[in-house]
Amino acid sequence: MAHLRTWKLETMLKLFLWLFLCLGIGGSVLALLHPGGGKETSSGLKFIMFLIGNLTFQGAALLLIQWFLKEHDLGWREALGWWDQERFGALGMAVVTALVALPVAMLLGNLSAECMEWLSMHPEPQAAVRTLQSTSSWSQRLYFAAVAIGIAPVVEEFLFRGVLFPSVRQLGYPKVAFWGTSLLFGAFHGSLVTFIPLTFLAVLLTGLYERTGVLLAPILTHSLFNAANFAWLLMMDS
Repeated sequence: MAHLRTWKLETMLKLFLWLFLCLGIGGSVLALLHPGGGKETSSGLKFIMFLIGNLTFQGAALLLIQWFLKEHDLGWREALGWWDQERFGALGMAVVTALVALPVAMLLGNLSAECMEWLSMHPEPQAAVRTLQSTSSWSQRLYFAAVAIGIAPVVEEFLFRGVLFPSVRQLGYPKVAFWGTSLLFGAFHGSLVTFIPLTFLAVLLTGLYERTGVLLAPILTHSLFNAANFAWLLMMDS
């Protein structure tokens, strides 16, 4: 098992408190923009709402992570393990993990949807997926790709695997750290139909980071996973 980085507890709490504040502000703005009375949201407004949600979460998170690293006298390369001597082996494991995760997660997603239909529950995809499906603008789709493949994996892996997981481990609860952060990752994406497949993905990502200690590894797996799903959605749309 690789040595995982530890963080100052006070700084970690400040990071998440500020992040929750930004999420609250973003949620309030989105609530004001959302049309009431059961009216259908236009594709343009959907994209604007996605953009606001993205800026108030991923955008704010990037700035907060920069501050967080500065408080620990670290740069991005050190935090991600860019210069780690084991990074090439870790990145090879990341590719293999992505190849395992993709078909299993797809199977779990299909099973989840079928179970929900059997229970007379309408399986709703993630809000971001619904927004992507409603747009035909390639400029907007390129923005979606940049967020899904480039930005979201860095932000989410840093927060869930890089900070939260080792911090809970540091408190003396390794099983809670492993399974709790994985379940939280699945729930964070806000879709019942993707909860099980994304929790499964999180278990693989957490195990990969625990094994390698190189945060770049789960980031790469996450990015490849999102890229494959993004390409699949575009093919289905065409």
